[in-house]
Amino acid sequence: MLFFLQIEPLLAVQKLNAKLDELSHLTKQEYGTERPVTILRYFDNLYVQFRQSHRIINDVLVKRKYAALCQPLLKHCSNNVFQTETVWHTTYYILHSLWNYTEGSPALCLAVVEADFLPLLVHNLSKEQFISNMKTSQAVLTLFNCCISILHNLAQIPELKSNLQKQNCIETLKKLTLDTSHDFVRALAYLTLSYIITEDERSYLESAEQAIIFVLHALREAIVTKDRRYSGMRPFELCNGLSKLAVCDKNKPKIYSDSILLCIMNMLKQQNFEEQCSASTLVWSLCFDESIRLKCYDNKELKELLCTINETTSSDELRRVVSGCLWTIMGNITKKKASLPAPASQKHVMISYNHDAKILSQKIKEQLIRDGFLVWIDFENMHVNLLDAMAQAIEQATVIIMCITEKYKDSPSCRLEAEYAIQKNKKIVPLIAQPNWKPTGWLGIILGTKMYVNFAKKTFDIAYKEMLLEVKAHIATDDEEQKRRPSIKSFPIESPVKQLNVPVPPSTSTVEKLAQNFLNITLDKGSTTTQVSSSSWKQWKANDVSAKLNEIGLERYQTIFADIDGPKLSKLAEIRSKAPGFYYTLLKEKCDTLVHSRASTPSYSFGGSPSASQRHTSTLSHFLTLTVGLDNLLDRLMTSD
Repeated sequence: MLFFLQIEPLLAVQKLNAKLDELSHLTKQEYGTERPVTILRYFDNLYVQFRQSHRIINDVLVKRKYAALCQPLLKHCSNNVFQTETVWHTTYYILHSLWNYTEGSPALCLAVVEADFLPLLVHNLSKEQFISNMKTSQAVLTLFNCCISILHNLAQIPELKSNLQKQNCIETLKKLTLDTSHDFVRALAYLTLSYIITEDERSYLESAEQAIIFVLHALREAIVTKDRRYSGMRPFELCNGLSKLAVCDKNKPKIYSDSILLCIMNMLKQQNFEEQCSASTLVWSLCFDESIRLKCYDNKELKELLCTINETTSSDELRRVVSGCLWTIMGNITKKKASLPAPASQKHVMISYNHDAKILSQKIKEQLIRDGFLVWIDFENMHVNLLDAMAQAIEQATVIIMCITEKYKDSPSCRLEAEYAIQKNKKIVPLIAQPNWKPTGWLGIILGTKMYVNFAKKTFDIAYKEMLLEVKAHIATDDEEQKRRPSIKSFPIESPVKQLNVPVPPSTSTVEKLAQNFLNITLDKGSTTTQVSSSSWKQWKANDVSAKLNEIGLERYQTIFADIDGPKLSKLAEIRSKAPGFYYTLLKEKCDTLVHSRASTPSYSFGGSPSASQRHTSTLSHFLTLTVGLDNLLDRLMTSD
């Protein structure tokens, strides 16, 4: 008997290849006949007959380019889908088979997009005649169910998001949410939108109340059916969709109820990774609403289920989600006892990121290490309890670099890190890692008016230099704050990290020590400067700054300020106020670079290269001229606020 069970899928694959051969040999003259219907019916039925062999079947369909073979047929039928019964059946079997096979198959989803199916799907969903007949025609409703379900499967593949956006899918789906009264179609439209809608349009999902009601009903029904499905959708798909809708904080109370919590606990009890992970993620997302968190905190069974999974699962991914969920439910963020400042030898730079920015984060980490910094990043510092490790990393970090993207904003794990960092009053350097995007919602609020470094818009080297300036400024500020704090005895912490190696300027010569004395004199003035407030000069372009330098006699330093505009000038003023020592050291380094670059230029020398003492004197002269002039400029600008 076992032999026949093993041989049957092999025979099915042989027949599958034979049918694919038939499909590939169809001529255009045969498109309107019964032959395509017979062939395509086979592919549709095969899905039901061999449920345990879907992965094998999908591999064959991808390898033999099933989607590309079907596209000309569907295009031929798209002009008049309901012209004849044969045309409709051809359309139905193509779309229904792709609805089934694209579920859980990223490779086939990609093949569908590459075969140029998106324009055909959008075309069907946009027809006013079809939309108006959806209530009265079962065939039209079936067409819509197939098309929108395929789009929903495609939308769950992050790499295809931009493809769907470019094909006008967002506008088409938004129109469906308004024009249709059919619950399934409207709900699928909202769920698909939740995966592909742009950040600027995210508030549109707040109107998904009716769709949420349907999805919650579908989830309650799916968990009690034998095959754990409702209208083709499984519990984990529905939970994932609800988690995407819960990204809008206003939707959280619409989703949560005692009955839905029972559904979630039902899923947590299943020995199914997808169900446990999606259910935990949904609870985690909802618990960022304090009233929901308190209700979950009072539910003993929920906490026991999560604790059991956390202790017994062999999946690192599931353990991470569950432990994060427990952390949030238990209120560790707000109730955790305030930690003592970490010893200087344990301080480091932490990089917080979502998986889509992993390559950039890795590159930044490697460069920071080359520059002498100790870096904590979670793909390297794995821990038995990752949440404890994350908390310890944040508490001991001098600076936290956030590589922010839209997915970072949507991630409960990233939100947990970001909010904990804010509660610990950590210094944050936000990096934009996604083109044409800016943070909004909770992320925009907690980052406030911080200056972003745009790695998506600038070359890595330029952006990295800007980021490094921010990191050093924050470290210098932290050092100043440490000096002003009363000494506190350090207590040992588990798994101590290595000493943070911050690059220190080399020892100075006698002439440079004079400059250092000047720094000490200016330091008191700088440390009492008030913070710069918003003003029109902060909106200056680089050429406006250049003109102002000329006006106050600092034109010789144009090269130093070549890329400085109003916002950067404002940041320079902030550095002078918060970290004057670092500010004047920075100007000193710029003067050194300027003098040395001119010393290597023939036109600079009038009788051979200047001597070392001449260079030191020149450096000091430039340094004093620049600092006095720039201090006067910044003082005048701040006075004008």
